[in-house]
Amino acid sequence: MLKRWKWVLPCCALLAAAGVYWVSSPRTATAQQPGTAPRAAFMRLKLDPVKDVLEGIALEDFDRITAAATRIHALSLDESWMVIQTDEYRRQSDEFRRAVKLMVDAAKDRNIDGATLGYMQMTLNCVRCHRQLRTPE
Repeated sequence: MLKRWKWVLPCCALLAAAGVYWVSSPRTATAQQPGTAPRAAFMRLKLDPVKDVLEGIALEDFDRITAAATRIHALSLDESWMVIQTDEYRRQSDEFRRAVKLMVDAAKDRNIDGATLGYMQMTLNCVRCHRQLRTPE
């Protein structure tokens, strides 16, 4: 029995080292255009709390909705948010923040329909804004 345990610690150490290497190794799955890497990283930061809001809505977890929507709001105030400096983009950002506020307020009131409506409005705003960024006038 003791001989078997002699192998457990080295195997666990090897698995932990492999996990650390995998997590820290750079991924080159898709090539990005020059200058877009920081934008892509910021976009990923925005996606995580959006997924958390959806999960919170599905589970009626109002604390999760509130926390994730609060993170989204904070990200919308970051200077990286302002990808372009136009009146339309500022208007879109304001609409986005109003939808996020609707989600937070509804979650604090334990109103799942209101939180869902805020999520849908936020998502529509994301789609409109991304469309605008892909097809500049």
